[in-house]
Amino acid sequence: ADLRPLTVITNNLAVIQDLAGAGGINLIALGGQYSKKFHGFFGLLAEASLRSLRADVAFLSSSAIHGASAFHQDQEVVQAKRLMMAAATRKYLLVDHGKFGRSALHFLTDLKAFDAVFTGREPEPGMRSTLDAAGVSLTVVADKD
Repeated sequence: ADLRPLTVITNNLAVIQDLAGAGGINLIALGGQYSKKFHGFFGLLAEASLRSLRADVAFLSSSAIHGASAFHQDQEVVQAKRLMMAAATRKYLLVDHGKFGRSALHFLTDLKAFDAVFTGREPEPGMRSTLDAAGVSLTVVADKD
């Protein structure tokens, strides 16, 4: 379903470039210090913007899922993601199946903080049991052939 008109708030340069000319999209680009590693904008300016905005939905990613928690290797990214979560009514985590069973330096949040977690493949049975026991709403999204 086409949801336009739609407002998109992002700190990701690729998303900004992809949506810059799209019709029916009100694009809000967060400023800040550009990170080549993460292809996005972070730091004080991005954080100040996030504190002043509200969103219906936030779609986030994470570089590692250990147990029933999300982690990331960069503290500025964690801070931005936490602020994105605080600004949104509904929160969804989009995570590659290969991130399950991994860890990173900084704790982001427990997965139960998300309304749903989406992944492309079923995690290992032990991981699935851990997520179910923690009350995590996990949805496996299959590719359309």
